[in-house]
Amino acid sequence: MMERFNVLKYVLCLLITASCAKEEKRLELEKGMVVITGRVSNLDEGAQMIRFAAESTIESIEKTAIIDSLGNFRLKIELYHPQNVQGFLKKSIIKLYLRPFDSIHLDIDASLLSKERIPDFRITGTSPDAEISNEIQKYLQYCGEHGFNPDTKVKSTKEFLQILKEQINLQDSILQTFSKEYNPSMEFEDWAKKDIKYGIANYLLQYKFANQGYEGDLFDKSIFPINDDDAIVSSLYPLHLKHYALNVGIWQDSVTLNHLKTNNNVEAYRRCMETIISSVEEGLSRDIMSFKLLSGLLNESYEDYEIVSVKIDSYIENGLLKKVLSDKAYGYKNQKALDISFFDSDRQGEKKITRDFWTELKEKHKGKVVYVDIWATWCGPCRGEIPHAIKLHNYFKGKDIAFVNLCLASDKDEWLKMIKNSNIKGDNYFFNKAQEQLLRDQLQFDGYPTYLITDLSLAFPIAILEII
Repeated sequence: MMERFNVLKYVLCLLITASCAKEEKRLELEKGMVVITGRVSNLDEGAQMIRFAAESTIESIEKTAIIDSLGNFRLKIELYHPQNVQGFLKKSIIKLYLRPFDSIHLDIDASLLSKERIPDFRITGTSPDAEISNEIQKYLQYCGEHGFNPDTKVKSTKEFLQILKEQINLQDSILQTFSKEYNPSMEFEDWAKKDIKYGIANYLLQYKFANQGYEGDLFDKSIFPINDDDAIVSSLYPLHLKHYALNVGIWQDSVTLNHLKTNNNVEAYRRCMETIISSVEEGLSRDIMSFKLLSGLLNESYEDYEIVSVKIDSYIENGLLKKVLSDKAYGYKNQKALDISFFDSDRQGEKKITRDFWTELKEKHKGKVVYVDIWATWCGPCRGEIPHAIKLHNYFKGKDIAFVNLCLASDKDEWLKMIKNSNIKGDNYFFNKAQEQLLRDQLQFDGYPTYLITDLSLAFPIAILEII
């Protein structure tokens, strides 16, 4: 009897230990800066900067660093949990696995960049996950280019989902073969499985927009779960959650769509939020969906967000996500820090704009097509485009086309100097750091240079402006 009791006690202890281990493994959100430094050897004149980008639980990550004459660079990235971030140098990809408060150093041989899409590099620093980054890079080299481009014109939703399932199985089998050969860490395998699944999930949107009025459950949760909180280690999981929330809460709801068509954003988002809360299991994943939706509304209209967010405690449980939204809303409300500088070419002087930026452009260039150039003073390609931009401006001189240049992430004195010395034509605006973030939230552009062509028929409220 005693022996049986001891066995039972032992089994219970194992179960409790396993349960505790599972709890300890659960990911929590924690804000922290990641410092990335690096040295690029054998660098030619064509590569002057390195860019890091990724989707994220909070905001899309987009950071660019100048590579100095000695090949050194340094930048900081704000993270809220472990995840992958992708670096771009020339046409090559460097994928890193990072967590808040990491400090890492990269050694990159630029002579390999023209030969290899996924080159070798060396990573050192305080990050305990440096080996995972090395495993990811080795895995990507092992896989090569997938070349997966599913046919979105197949007959049915079911057939399209079957194509995606087969691709997931194929990539999983490659991962298994890689694991047998190289014996990577469990953390790498967990990340890779989730990244495969939610990378494939992003093709759902292609099918949706290529097949308006499709039938069936395109966002099939049995294939692409929406309650896998630990999947946030893949930068593609939050993106899938956003797409799922938009699909269920807005795109598939004719009542919500009608509210949006009649510019009744408040009722549209109230209904959308209630749909998410009533149909999705509570947890971090649902909180991320709600955060993405409310953040999108805030980008469109602070006033509408202020009304809808009265019930934010019902929509989001996670305290950090609520604080991020609160801080962001505070930034929209307090516009004095968001003044935009405008360079008056006629008077050769600077003005401050404190009225709605897009309204300013609409009134100033009513009836015209507006060509917007988003650039930075340190950006090599941006500098290279200046002579061509001047030629373009002169070619369309006298036509109903306005040229608007928005300078971001730059030194203000350098901006003023470049405008005068390079004789940059058109309307020139300088955005400070806070205003730059608001513009990024609104337009979701990737990097520099970025060009937009618009007739300004849509309103994008970014800041309250007034010419001083």
